Amino acid sequence: MAVASRLQWLAANDGMPRGLWPIEWLAVSYSGITSLYLGVLWPQMDHPLGMLADRAYILAATLLVWGIYTLWPCRWMTFVRITAQMSLLCYWYPDTYEFNSTLPNLDHFFARCDAFLFGCQPAMEFHRSCPWPWFSEAVHMGYFSYYPMIVTVMVFFFLYRNKSYEKASFVVLCSFFLYYLVYLVLPVAGPQFYFWAVSPDLIATGQYPPLGPISTCIRTCPPHRAIPQDSSTVSWSKPRRWGNVPRPPFLPPTSASRSFCC
Repeated sequence: MAVASRLQWLAANDGMPRGLWPIEWLAVSYSGITSLYLGVLWPQMDHPLGMLADRAYILAATLLVWGIYTLWPCRWMTFVRITAQMSLLCYWYPDTYEFNSTLPNLDHFFARCDAFLFGCQPAMEFHRSCPWPWFSEAVHMGYFSYYPMIVTVMVFFFLYRNKSYEKASFVVLCSFFLYYLVYLVLPVAGPQFYFWAVSPDLIATGQYPPLGPISTCIRTCPPHRAIPQDSSTVSWSKPRRWGNVPRPPFLPPTSASRSFCC
């Protein structure tokens, strides 16, 4: 009886509006903004036509799922519509690298900011204080855990706070997109790449030379060095077009919690 009751609940009309929802307009808006940015950087992009086609496919899929919902408005289709937009984060996140790779790397600027604010490089100090591999793995696992945490929260809202489900998902997706907009114009690989690309010995002397495009910084980092030592400094490889799991974001190395692995 409990299973039958739950199935009836999923198949029931949840009274959501028939048009596109805010979370879908948010995704369409982000796609439109990045498409305009793509047009500006078109000559420097690696495969701009393919990226533009991907955006057209995403828009078509959004409209298709919306069309199905208008024919069968129920809670299950609400879950499908929202999950479809949330799952596209695995495309939108690596998509930021495609833009970043055309811009000058800014790690040298943030490394100077660290030196000015703290009188040292917090990433190197953090590494000296906590050099153990097991600690690195534990912190990296803790950082990765926020992906299943997001899934858990969304499923909780769907099952137990259903009236707030769309609003909660909008807040989560909007938060990601705000970060991604920063990533698009702020190409920073992080200390684990930048320090090894220019030599830790050089960094120790207070020299922070620019490296050009962010892809140069990543390519020149030895593969065995590109291992997360901390929750905010992670490895990053050139993304595949579709289907890759989002990696933790590369953020400006301006916090004492940043680190690099030796």
